[in-house]
Amino acid sequence: DFYECSVRIINRFVFLRANGLIVTNRIKIKYLADAYAVPLERMLHQPNAVDAKDFDIPETKQQARARLNLPQNLRIVLYGGHLFGWKGVHTLADAAAFMPEDTGLYFVGGTVEDRRALQEYVHTRALPRITFIPHQLPEVVPLWLRAADVLVLPNTARDAASRLETSPLKLLDYMASGSPIVASDLPSIRQIVSEREVFFAEPDNPESFAKVIAQVRSNPEEAAERSRAARITVAKRSWEARAQAIHTFMQGLADI
Repeated sequence: DFYECSVRIINRFVFLRANGLIVTNRIKIKYLADAYAVPLERMLHQPNAVDAKDFDIPETKQQARARLNLPQNLRIVLYGGHLFGWKGVHTLADAAAFMPEDTGLYFVGGTVEDRRALQEYVHTRALPRITFIPHQLPEVVPLWLRAADVLVLPNTARDAASRLETSPLKLLDYMASGSPIVASDLPSIRQIVSEREVFFAEPDNPESFAKVIAQVRSNPEEAAERSRAARITVAKRSWEARAQAIHTFMQGLADI
């Protein structure tokens, strides 16, 4: 996101004196061009990336659950990552009240403080069937994503960083995992995916998330097809390819 000085002339001074800018989505490129007259040829669009091979694990969903001691007969809806408010975690927690009794919601990760605060929110509202899992080592994360029936990216529309500026690493991890994805319908998310790869829910609307999660359950063939498309799309977004594009861009600027 942007950390702009309140004195706009300082921002302009910095942006216009940079040799080049590497920008993670096209919304920000347009903003920089419109607000600070940064020439388009001095900006490179490079979204975040993922090591997709890290998620190419041999375990099936059932095997992943066995390794993680998770119930085999539960529909698992999973969110993995930080529990900041702008990530929409309260919306997802509220959605649990609209999910059927055979569905459990797992929050995996977050700091101790953020996890405790969300647990208190869940307790106060008496939200059902929610489990909190502490931060997991990177090598275990692919197992958690494989074990889920649905992965959720519930980013809020109320924060500019979430709505317009983010290039979410979590989404790319989700795509590489091969599990179905439900995501907030936001401009920042649509910079990366469409209905071809994910299912969209209305941001900040718990009932919408519960409804779309149920839709995934009711349409297993469509969910599998979108998951396959997501893996194909994300395979092109390697850190190596990103680094090469940035290196080429920097060399080109040096020749100007």
